[in-house]
Amino acid sequence: MNEEWKQVVALNNAGTHHFFAENFPEAISFFEKAVIEAKATLLKYQSNTSPKAFNRTDPHAQGEDCEESKIQLELRDRDDCSSLDNDENLVSRCCIWISESTEGPFSMQDCTTFAMSSVYNLGVTYHLVGLHQGSRPFLEKANRYYGLASQLFSQVQLRCDGSRLSMHLLNNWATLHRSLGDQFMSRQLLRQLFCLVSHHVDLGWVSAEGHHQSNLFLRNLLVLLYPPHTAGAA
Repeated sequence: MNEEWKQVVALNNAGTHHFFAENFPEAISFFEKAVIEAKATLLKYQSNTSPKAFNRTDPHAQGEDCEESKIQLELRDRDDCSSLDNDENLVSRCCIWISESTEGPFSMQDCTTFAMSSVYNLGVTYHLVGLHQGSRPFLEKANRYYGLASQLFSQVQLRCDGSRLSMHLLNNWATLHRSLGDQFMSRQLLRQLFCLVSHHVDLGWVSAEGHHQSNLFLRNLLVLLYPPHTAGAA
């Protein structure tokens, strides 16, 4: 089992390398392989685990028995936004790098964290490529992967700053729904993002990185709240 998850980590991190080199076809290839491997390994793990250890309908049903994942994640972000009039510039270019130093045995939390990381990374990559190429099928793929990443994210307790990852996911998912023309869903996600950012501001999230990211998300909130211009609009 450990070797299988090491393969997922290696594929995910290789995809992250290609992502930041803007070699998106290779990034998609590696992330897709990581997701396929993670899905197969996760299903194998579930088949050997008590049903109570992974409840799809109630991810918090484990209660006090639910330990946080020991997997160390690093959110690698390159903010190169240059304008506010393009949905591509509102996407948070954040990928999840998984530490290769963690040794098994891995818990259900750890396994779900591996899977969630690769799924989120694949969603971001499809999102950016879809916007750049004007490809709705790629945007719809990104939507599916964001949805799966959100489901998996709700089932893990991360040792790293899970709130940061949640902000990136909410920001990107809201941006995506706007691009797909679903203003209602976009605004629903923006409300969640606003509450999360406001919560951190109230708590005094004062680091330089924290200020920069919270300002980025708040700026995007203002931009995304305006509906896109349509032909013939007054």
